Amino acid sequence: MIWKTLGILLVLLVPACQEKEYPELGEGVAGPVAVALSGNEQHFYVLNSDFDRTYDAGSILVLDTEGDRVGVIPIPRLGRSLDIFGKYMLVTYDRPEEEGSQAVELYQLYDSALDSGDYKDPSLVQRWDISCTAIGVVMEENYPYFFISCLNGALYVGDKDQPQEPLKMVRKYAMDRRALFLDTNRELLLGFPVDLRAQNYADQVYTDIKSYSADGRESEGSNEIPDQFEDNRRERRNIGRRRPYKMFIFDIAASKAEDFKERTVGDVDDATAEVELRWLYYELKTSDGELERPGDIRSETTTRFYRTNFWQAQPHESKASSFYLSQRGTTSYSNNILEVTLGNGYQSVPAQEGSCPEDYRIERDFCIPFTNRYLEVTRVYGGSGMSDDKHYTNDFVIKNVSANGSSAQMLAINHFRDLVNWPKDAQRFSIVSQDIDDQSSRRELQSSDFKSSYLGIAMTSSGRAA
Repeated sequence: MIWKTLGILLVLLVPACQEKEYPELGEGVAGPVAVALSGNEQHFYVLNSDFDRTYDAGSILVLDTEGDRVGVIPIPRLGRSLDIFGKYMLVTYDRPEEEGSQAVELYQLYDSALDSGDYKDPSLVQRWDISCTAIGVVMEENYPYFFISCLNGALYVGDKDQPQEPLKMVRKYAMDRRALFLDTNRELLLGFPVDLRAQNYADQVYTDIKSYSADGRESEGSNEIPDQFEDNRRERRNIGRRRPYKMFIFDIAASKAEDFKERTVGDVDDATAEVELRWLYYELKTSDGELERPGDIRSETTTRFYRTNFWQAQPHESKASSFYLSQRGTTSYSNNILEVTLGNGYQSVPAQEGSCPEDYRIERDFCIPFTNRYLEVTRVYGGSGMSDDKHYTNDFVIKNVSANGSSAQMLAINHFRDLVNWPKDAQRFSIVSQDIDDQSSRRELQSSDFKSSYLGIAMTSSGRAA
C-alpha cells in the first residue's frame, strides 16, 4: 500500500518538475524599455526586457533609420536601461526571480583605433554583478570612469579602460537619484533625486528665516534648511524628510586620490558624504519673463521653492558646464525641461572656530555654500501648460536638426505615467516634439495604451526619432 501511494505521488510530481518551454524571441518585441542612437546616427538600439516572461530571454534589436531590423543581440531578460556614449554601450539588468544578481554590461560598438566595426553586432567587453538595482548611468567616451546609481542611494564607479577590474561601491547616499551629470573638465558628478515609488514627492515652498543648532538653539538668519525641518527635536532627527530636496556633488578626483573609498551618509565619524549633499531650490520665469511664484512665496531671502523628482540629465551640446534636466510632478510648476549651469564656488571649506562666511551654512564642521551661489536654472520647456494629467516628463533629447534646407534646436520628450505607480485609468503616454524657440511648432501624440510608448526616445540630426 505504501509503494502504491509513493507511486501515485511520483506520478503527480513528475509534471511539476518539467521545465516550461518558452517560444524563441528571435527578432520579436518583448517588453521594450529603452532606445538609443548610435554615434554615426545609422542605427537605433532597442532593449527588450521580456519583463512579463513571455520568452524567458531578452534581446537588443538593431534597427536602421527606416525602422527595419538589421540585427539582434541575444541577452538575458530583465534589462533595465541601455545607453550609448560614443563607441560604448552600457546595459543594466535587474535581478532574475530565481537566482543570480543585478548586473551591468559594457559593449563596444566599433574600434576607434581602426575606425571600423559593425554597429549591427556590438562586442561584449565585460559583465559585472552588482548588489543593487541600477536606476541611472553616465559615461563619456574619452573619460575613463563611469558611474551607476541605484535604488536606495548606492553609487558605483567603474573604469572602462580596465574592464577586468570590478565595479566599486563608492557612496551610500540613502536616496534614489537617477539623473546624473558628469563634468569631466572639473571631474565632478552631480546626482538629482527622483520618486520611483509612491509618486508623492512634490515641489514645496518653505520658510527659511532662522537657523537652529544641533541641540535646538535658535538664531536669526537663513541656513537653507526649512525652519519647519529643524524647529523641534523630532524634525531635527527626521533626516529622511530632507533627502528628496537634495542633490549631490561628488568630487571624482578627491575620491580617486583615496582609491574610491566607500563613504556613507549619516556616518557619525565621517562627514564626507553628508557634505556632498546640497539643497535644491530655484525659481523659474514664465514665457513673459516674470518670476513664476506660488502665492506663498514672499521673498527669495525668507522663503525658497524647494524642488524634487528629476528623471534624466543630458549634456549640453555646446556648453561644457551646462546640461539639461527633466523634472516631473503633479503640481502646476512641475513637468519641465531645464537648462542648468554649474558655476564656480561650489566647494565646501572647513569652518573656522565654528563660524562660516555669509551665504554659507555650517554642517559637521564644514562651511557649505548656498546653492544659489553656483547653480543657475532656466526653463526650456514646460510650465503651467503641463500641469494636466496627460503629462509626466521623463526621457528627452535636444538636438540641432537640419531638414528641408533649414535647421532648428529641436526637443523631443517621452511623457509617461508608469504601469506600477499609477492606476490603470490614470496611465498616460505621449510623445512631444517642439522647436525650442517656437512654442507654436509643438506637436504631440497621446495614448492611454502602454504599448504605444516604450519609455524612451532617441532622435537623429535629420529629425528621425524612435
